[in-house]
Amino acid sequence: MAIEQILIDVFQNFGISLSAGAFLEFIKNYHQSKTTDTIEEFRDEIQNFLNINGVTMQAETLIDAFAQKGILVINNSHLSSVEQITIGAGQNSQFSFGNNSTSTTDKTKIVTGQGAQIAGGNSAIVQNPDGSISFHVGQDKQ
Repeated sequence: MAIEQILIDVFQNFGISLSAGAFLEFIKNYHQSKTTDTIEEFRDEIQNFLNINGVTMQAETLIDAFAQKGILVINNSHLSSVEQITIGAGQNSQFSFGNNSTSTTDKTKIVTGQGAQIAGGNSAIVQNPDGSISFHVGQDKQ
């Protein structure tokens, strides 16, 4: 099956609320690493794409939004935790946080406007309990 038909099938099944940039990067990586393009393979891989849109999430101590495998997209959402929030992705994975999203702890706040995104792969943003915000690139998020 041609990749175009697979894309049409996916968009019909999942809608087009997916982050286009992250999704296109996913397609590129998928296509480069595969020798066959079957709808079954693609459906298995697309399960590693998590789109959080319009969600309010609160936690007493910490929120850990970290994609070990695949793509994590957070848009139009509000994360709130008392102590710590981690947003990131492991090696060969990607994350995107933005488009009118906020991430708030008792001591820090990250705000993204419409069209703005913080994105990365093999990296993380951590709002630490001490009030600092740290960026981890190419290493474990901790």
